[in-house]
Amino acid sequence: MKKKLAIVFSMIFMFSALLFACSGIKLSAGPSADDTVYGNGGSAVIKGDYIYFANAYVASSELSNNDNQYDKKSAQTIYGIYRSKLDSDGNVVLDENGVPQGAEILSYNVGGFEQAQIYICGDWIYYTTPYTVKASDGSNNTGLVRIDRVKLDGTSHEQLSSNGEDGYTIKCKFNVVYVDGATYIVVSKESNDIDVIKCQGGKVSKYSLASGVSSYVVASQNVLEAGRKRPDVEKNIFYVKQNSTGASYEIVKKSLDGGDETSILINTNQPELVAMKNGRIYYTLDGQLYSTTDGSAEQTKSYLSLQLAGDESTAETISNYIILDDADGLDRGVVAVYYDGSTYCLLYQNGVNYQKISTQVQSEKKITLLASQRDEIYYQIEESSELYMIRLSIQFENSQFVLKRADDRVCIASSFTTLTSDYQTYDFDLEHFYTYEKVEESQLQYLKMYSIHSPKKSDDDKVIGQYIGLLSDSDAKLLAEEE
Repeated sequence: MKKKLAIVFSMIFMFSALLFACSGIKLSAGPSADDTVYGNGGSAVIKGDYIYFANAYVASSELSNNDNQYDKKSAQTIYGIYRSKLDSDGNVVLDENGVPQGAEILSYNVGGFEQAQIYICGDWIYYTTPYTVKASDGSNNTGLVRIDRVKLDGTSHEQLSSNGEDGYTIKCKFNVVYVDGATYIVVSKESNDIDVIKCQGGKVSKYSLASGVSSYVVASQNVLEAGRKRPDVEKNIFYVKQNSTGASYEIVKKSLDGGDETSILINTNQPELVAMKNGRIYYTLDGQLYSTTDGSAEQTKSYLSLQLAGDESTAETISNYIILDDADGLDRGVVAVYYDGSTYCLLYQNGVNYQKISTQVQSEKKITLLASQRDEIYYQIEESSELYMIRLSIQFENSQFVLKRADDRVCIASSFTTLTSDYQTYDFDLEHFYTYEKVEESQLQYLKMYSIHSPKKSDDDKVIGQYIGLLSDSDAKLLAEEE
């Protein structure tokens, strides 16, 4: 069933490049156009042997009107977006005092804040940046978000959304999808409407895609390989809305370019979309997790045979879960945290049954899954700052995936914290985890890198990370004293 969704506004317009001759940036060298991108969507992205990152963190509420100007004289450039060249081991070069070297500024705009998101698509970096304006009563209206882009060499800075009328705030949801040479910036607003900013070649257009949306998913593209054709499903957005009668809900599919809707699922209860991964759409309904390709019964899988808990864990429930990456187009299932009423443990579920992962991974304190990639799961335990990794061996046998082995857990950070409970202020790629941390006695939170597979240890056997960007002179001195 197809229905036409009314376009709230459809005017397509071109954005002029906002070039600043007096503050221009032009970096030499850089990654190859054919290099793979790792870590899209967080505070740090790697392309080739260069890392692009938000240098330091500032809460959007701390910005005043006219702060965060695209100007090298701005007081907020310490929070800007920088790049550094990585050494042969994939690390930032440090001097003898442990102070990172070689960071170059790419954008004067603030990059590190609650909704820090950096994406590399083609030869452009797209990023969110916060700002504040004066309200009509003279007070500061904080927490507003703009979307900008700049080329990988720092040239051709462009502002892609306006300073106000778009209504983009830190409470919006932002995603970027890159397919067939086009970059789609998808924004879900507090009004439950969805906007798209499309960038292709020299043309930038903006349009409303949907309204009255309760949840949506687009493709997750943490890794982008040059020349790899993206699957057709990634050209679409899936979202949930009430149908025309108001008596039920439906999941619909729509092209990111707009057009007609295709109904995927209709149910009297409200489903919630949670991910587009492995060529499938994942959603929860009535406390269960399902996935589907096109909504037909034979294509739908139930992944959690145990009930999903609400805000508080109850006995015989799943408190949180994570969807595993696929293997050659085959869906490998999920890992979930199971609570039996006294103890938390990890379960592997393949869509048919579940297996307990390891007696080592169980605790009376709540376990929180942070991420997964390839065969690795990353998690923390409540009231502990350690970040753990466990590697699974999952093999395909008798038409299904089966957990064969779980390695002993490895601590990859002895002290790993996030800055806010409401927003994800950590990030990861194939080899690193990132978070913002203070140099001792400093007031600034700088981005720090932890190695997943070659963790560095201190003299007292703590797993530590390294700062990767530009430190203030005073903080570089403090770090040298720590070392």
